[in-house]
Amino acid sequence: QVAMDSLLGELAHQAIYQSNMWQATLAADQAPSSWELWLEQANAADRLRSGGAAGTADEPSYAALARFMDRHRAPQPPRDVVAFRHGIASWNFAEADAAAARLLPVVLAEHRWISADELRDGLVIARLHLRDAAGARQALESLEKFSTRPAGDLRSMLLGAYVRMAEGMQTAVSQPLGATTARP
Repeated sequence: QVAMDSLLGELAHQAIYQSNMWQATLAADQAPSSWELWLEQANAADRLRSGGAAGTADEPSYAALARFMDRHRAPQPPRDVVAFRHGIASWNFAEADAAAARLLPVVLAEHRWISADELRDGLVIARLHLRDAAGARQALESLEKFSTRPAGDLRSMLLGAYVRMAEGMQTAVSQPLGATTARP
């Protein structure tokens, strides 16, 4: 129980309450009625803790998620979503890429478990960090048509620019020294 501290604002009190509710969920003796809703709540709880900080993951929280999924025999897609999110949060791009490779066919066929935008954004960045421009292009294009973002939104434009830049860098590296390319 957290005492009402006058220095904490209403948002902080709501965050504490939500965090306590999430901890109670993880201690529950029964599986969630919807693993998809459980994943949404897990993501919301993670955002409360991390505030969107990049390059670090709350390892004890991810371990608690894994124990909960093991205890309640979670299906593979939720496990892959958690692994993907952990890989992105911790900048373990190989982990994110491996989880996304398993998730991609499921998400494309069923349109569930994780939003196409979240998967696309993370997978493109993961593959760019792994120096896989072709894989980043494939992720960008295969998930683009399922995006809920408006056409021409900044994030999509940036992802496209990053992929084009990586493709250009790979092309430049693969050309023999002294070769020139025609410019349009």
